[in-house]
Amino acid sequence: MSTIYPTQFNGRKSEEVPYEKFKKIKDENFIIYYSRNYIYRTIYNTLGDGEIADFFVIHPKKGIIFIEVKKGIISYDRESGIWSQNNRELHKDPIQQAMEHRKKFLRKIKDETSINITIPTTHAVLFYETPKPEKLIKEFRFDVEPEMIMWREDFLKLEESINKIFALQKTENFLNQQDVKKIHTLFMGQDLKNPLKNILKASEEDQNLHLSENQEQILTAMFDMLNKKIAIRGLAGTGKTILLAQRAVDVINERKRVLILTKTKPLNKFLQLLTNITDNRLTITHVDYFVRSVCKKYNEPYAHPRYAEDTQEHFEQYNPMMCLEIFEKYPDEKYDLILVDESQDFYKDWYEALCFAKKDDGQIVFFYDPFQEQIKKSMISYLEKAVDVTKFPLKINFRNTWEISSLLQKLIKNFYPDNELLYDKPIENHGEKPDLIEIDDRNKQIEKIAEIIEKLVKKEKISPKNIAIIYDGSIRAPSKKDLSITTEIKKKGFEVISAEEYSEPYLNKSKENCITIDSIRRFKGLEKTVILVTNIEDIDKETVKNLYTGLSRARAHLVIISNKKVINKIKALN
Repeated sequence: MSTIYPTQFNGRKSEEVPYEKFKKIKDENFIIYYSRNYIYRTIYNTLGDGEIADFFVIHPKKGIIFIEVKKGIISYDRESGIWSQNNRELHKDPIQQAMEHRKKFLRKIKDETSINITIPTTHAVLFYETPKPEKLIKEFRFDVEPEMIMWREDFLKLEESINKIFALQKTENFLNQQDVKKIHTLFMGQDLKNPLKNILKASEEDQNLHLSENQEQILTAMFDMLNKKIAIRGLAGTGKTILLAQRAVDVINERKRVLILTKTKPLNKFLQLLTNITDNRLTITHVDYFVRSVCKKYNEPYAHPRYAEDTQEHFEQYNPMMCLEIFEKYPDEKYDLILVDESQDFYKDWYEALCFAKKDDGQIVFFYDPFQEQIKKSMISYLEKAVDVTKFPLKINFRNTWEISSLLQKLIKNFYPDNELLYDKPIENHGEKPDLIEIDDRNKQIEKIAEIIEKLVKKEKISPKNIAIIYDGSIRAPSKKDLSITTEIKKKGFEVISAEEYSEPYLNKSKENCITIDSIRRFKGLEKTVILVTNIEDIDKETVKNLYTGLSRARAHLVIISNKKVINKIKALN
């Protein structure tokens, strides 16, 4: 089998499928590097950033290929010179990209090694989801041979397709083992034990999300439309939301209607960022506004909750009932796919209503974490018992470090020893132990939070956009004597945003100086590199689920600032 670096996939989700395909090339002489960056010296003797293309393929006896990969349906207009991906214009020419990667790296080889630069090198592109055109003329582009463009059919026989590209080269200059080692050193460097700031920085920059082998299997099962109803259960950090987003993108690309329902507005915004789809066939909305919007569309009467005698009854019963009525009256409004995130927060009557809102040949998928269930009469009791629902577990924690994940498991085992849903295997991603800071005085807690934020940004070089302060919003409101977290953070020179504005710093550079501050409940489904948790008064069987939700939001570093009672209970878990 081929050798591929890095040995564990850690890149963009759109490139995991080709990564796994490259990994399975049978010829053991193939050496493949995925998405490696480097510094090179320009012709003006200045330093520039380089990337080896999406995939850099070496065969010592055949040469080198720089391959640019594009997912989705790719098209090219010869008249305008415009490339498109899923009918959206690409800003860069994929062939030109691969060519530039080749030129920059050859310059680096010339400057830093004694490798003979006459070795056969070429560039290519891989459109692994685009069917091969019926006729592709040789003069399509003067900078590429037809064999250098690999389509879906070529991807299925990848090794053969790459060998055809190698065969275009007519030369006897190849690589010896010393040359191969030199190239490997250029790309891979050496192993280092990172201090906290480097761990945090790495996590901060690793915002690209991808699917695991287990998730790919579940995604494949979702494509089987015999599975009309699917339930996917997993603890925090097991990739439920990522799986949801990927399924939405795939179905939208099939030109079908998709509905994503959540229980919080911030999660809506995050999913919009994650899917990156503006297609009107995709609807992402809060469940309590969903029926109201459909009623408004068809000018149907709707009783607003502010006028309801019993507000809880309105959300628990009235909205699901209206959902049934509206889709019975307007069946053309039904969806090909309905995706329900954080299903444990939905009242039980929504189960039947949402199943009715999908087309007869459509599909509905429920994602939930039973340990985050905090309402009575939740729909997950239906999901667990329903015989016509295909069930899948997710048990691998992809979000948190081993240290954070370990604390989460101890919380679950301590307060719910009979709970069977735990993380399945050890986490390879290690970091710092959670910081437990004991401060009883509320104002001193806030001062400490502001101090920590300043240190993380100025000393550890963590971007403010990747830091969040979350708190238990059910605890008493601050008195006039209490300091404001927002005010203290602003005194340090930072801006403050709510969870609902979560996506803004990632879309707008002017917002990168913003620290997110919001309640644990409103931050549900979201995550940050660094999380500071405060305003926790006690831990017991009733409050531990809320605490678990908050702690699990941290990707790389967790800070808990609380009173002596809470800190001692957490320490006792060890």
